[in-house]
Amino acid sequence: MNESIETLAPKITCEKPGSFAYATALERWPKILGKIVDHFHRNRPKLMKEYGEEADADVKLVIHDLSEMRYRMGTDKPIENLNDNFYDVDEWNKMCEAFREQDEQRFTWFKHDWLFVECYLYRKVYSAVQKTKLLRDYDWFAEQKDDSLEDHIEQTKELLEFLHEKCQKKETHEEIRSELITLLKISLWGNKADLSLSGGEKSQQAKSPVESAAARDEYLLVDHFEKVADHLMNLKGNRQVDIILDNAGFELMGDLMIGEFLLAHKLADRVVFHGKEYPWFVSDVIKRDFVWTFDRLTKIDQQHSKWAGDLWKQRLQNNSFTYKADHFWTTPYAFYNMEKHAPALYKDLSQSSLLIFKGDLNFRKLTGDRYWPHVTPFEVTLRGFKPCPLLALRAMKAQTAPGLTEETVAKMKAKFGEDSYEWMVTGDYAVAQLAE
Repeated sequence: MNESIETLAPKITCEKPGSFAYATALERWPKILGKIVDHFHRNRPKLMKEYGEEADADVKLVIHDLSEMRYRMGTDKPIENLNDNFYDVDEWNKMCEAFREQDEQRFTWFKHDWLFVECYLYRKVYSAVQKTKLLRDYDWFAEQKDDSLEDHIEQTKELLEFLHEKCQKKETHEEIRSELITLLKISLWGNKADLSLSGGEKSQQAKSPVESAAARDEYLLVDHFEKVADHLMNLKGNRQVDIILDNAGFELMGDLMIGEFLLAHKLADRVVFHGKEYPWFVSDVIKRDFVWTFDRLTKIDQQHSKWAGDLWKQRLQNNSFTYKADHFWTTPYAFYNMEKHAPALYKDLSQSSLLIFKGDLNFRKLTGDRYWPHVTPFEVTLRGFKPCPLLALRAMKAQTAPGLTEETVAKMKAKFGEDSYEWMVTGDYAVAQLAE
């Protein structure tokens, strides 16, 4: 079976010039590392003031390690074992040793599987910080993530005014269903901006996220929103919805709004938000971002923002909102391996009524990060991973796009050219794919 999958859908690597993964390794990764190094350079006085004079040696250590890493990446050197003391280091090094034993010549930055190498990159950055004396809990991406919300304060006000109105008034079944679809679309298109795609550069969203979400249906290559709405309107038994988060900042607002709408209209009893354990892929949510967002909302000069911030703090207290950060989300495993490597998480997710997977990295892990033929059914690419019904909300930013119809594929090739992958990687097109 593995041989047939390798033939049908080879794993994506960074070695092919002209591919999106190659451009990522050649341009985006060095840019991201350069911005991290620059961050530590610029913030050195601030860190010394906050953590003490010894932080100077820590900053120099991080800059040295990241500069060495950037050199090895750019020259396609072999991937090395990690050498920190974080609790998962043995797990990572066992993976490295197994890949090295399997094919040492191909275990390099460009030749090995893109999914593993990109996850390794962010774990390696974390390793550099873990080896410091004082900075182990420091988030070097926090400033960029905070700016993502600060740059969209007016859009945030609009969204929360919209949410407040829709949650407070009595509505018909059809009104609730229609507004739920609108909120799911807002959450989807909030994923269009991604700091790991832009190399850490700021990305502005449209002025009106409500109007923008409603106007982008022609860019939806798979639209299962009607099916999802029907599913959510008729939950029975353990009415828990889990949202596996992607980006902090403005995108997180859309995810929180879905959770609030489901609870306000008694469509669900609790919503579990799954984030990352430590700084990851530039803009991914960690617990600090989750808590900071509620505090920031209470300080915005608008009653609806204060309402949301205070309410969501209360929801954390009464567990109608829960934040979790399982270690599995910061491993390089495709999700069909979850039951083997994280059985407790798999069992936990199997109790949910719906899993909503946000963003491109989650989609790549759902489908194994392979060059699947575009018409391969989405369920086939999951390779047995289906603890419960799941929905992938993804603005497309990688060269993999299964689950499409022949008609959609023909339309994209007619518009962009037979061999172009531009439509798969810019975030302009999106999918809402449900596996029931």
